[in-house]
Amino acid sequence: MSSLERALPERIYAQVMATDPQRMDRTLPEWARRSYPIVRQELGVFHRVMTPDLWMPVRLYIAQSLIILMSFPLPGLFNLLLPIVTVPIVLIPVVLYFYLEALARIGVHAATSVAEARRKQRFTLLRATPMPLNHILAAKASAALWRYIETLDLVLLSAALLSLPVLILQYAGYFSPSDFPIISRLFMIVGFAACLIRLLIEPIMIAGLGVLMGALTGARIPAILATLALGFAYAVLINLPRLMPLNPAERFVIEIVLPLALPPLITLGALRLATYVLGRD
Repeated sequence: MSSLERALPERIYAQVMATDPQRMDRTLPEWARRSYPIVRQELGVFHRVMTPDLWMPVRLYIAQSLIILMSFPLPGLFNLLLPIVTVPIVLIPVVLYFYLEALARIGVHAATSVAEARRKQRFTLLRATPMPLNHILAAKASAALWRYIETLDLVLLSAALLSLPVLILQYAGYFSPSDFPIISRLFMIVGFAACLIRLLIEPIMIAGLGVLMGALTGARIPAILATLALGFAYAVLINLPRLMPLNPAERFVIEIVLPLALPPLITLGALRLATYVLGRD
């Protein structure tokens, strides 16, 4: 253990070292680390952004899930939570605005980076390096995420704090806790987890789409417009079916399974297609 580690309390030391790429990013794939050449070049002076604290949202999720489970013997807990629902209703639109803005900026940055690199034929030089093309593209997507990671961290923490009362109100409207005691609480707990996970995987998907559009068009403006259009289309298509009358199984698929399954598949497909397109040049 170094002298710095011995001198600083554990929590303060963790905060100090949060900007050390080699220490904090070693759990990530090589191409996703801030120390990776492509990521570091894309970030510039922003390569020392603070890493997100994922443990705090996890703790908040566990604590609030326990509250839901405690409502089995104490159903009056829901009545205690409902009066505070006005606070999330007021604040969630603000959080949603910052989230959508971060998604748009991530997509724009990824699309611009790849489109400019293709237009200036930089991939010819990059492919002469030992770095595989798919790692180069994944690194450009990672750099777009790192650039706005602090905003996403704030959004994730806000969602962990504010979402539960709204989810209780939403799923209690679909399935009354008195008539469907298990199903309603299951949807609250699993839906809460899905909400938080979506905030992690959807930005990755938008970065992947930006990389693909930059590779396909090779022009900045068309790549940006196509990325934003695809992101908007995804949001509409993933949310519109929720308005239909659905049974519990259908609602589980529409509201939980698809929003968690589609972003990773879209991201993987986008990066593979972008690699194929640029590999033919």
